[in-house]
Amino acid sequence: MRRALALAKARRADAALVLCDADDDCPAKWGPHVTELIKTVIAGAAVMVLREYETWILLNYSDDQLRRANVPAPEKVSGAKEKLRRLVPDYSPSEHQLIETRRIDIARLRARSDSFDKLVRALGALCGATPPARELDSSPLARRT
Repeated sequence: MRRALALAKARRADAALVLCDADDDCPAKWGPHVTELIKTVIAGAAVMVLREYETWILLNYSDDQLRRANVPAPEKVSGAKEKLRRLVPDYSPSEHQLIETRRIDIARLRARSDSFDKLVRALGALCGATPPARELDSSPLARRT
């Protein structure tokens, strides 16, 4: 991490954003710690995706699609890549991740995922912008709480 941050600083980056999968780790513990580490070198922030990046992709699907694919609560269990294969046959990150990412409805995903909302807020802070207010999704399948 320190080498990557030193490289960003050497290349005169304005800031650094570190994004990683939480898997089973606690984002609330890791994120602030890494953000403080980043700030000792360069302006920046750290965001940990609850579970894995594909969790965000799953949360972009409708409740009906998630229900039909038997994916009741994407943020509650691990194995998002395997669950995504129920919606995207033969899902492969190198082949499908960019396509699925381009389909993301930012407002919808932000409403459904606290970790994605954290990314939006971190990007806003790094750019000196305030994101619009977040609307929460009351969907029983998408929300983890």
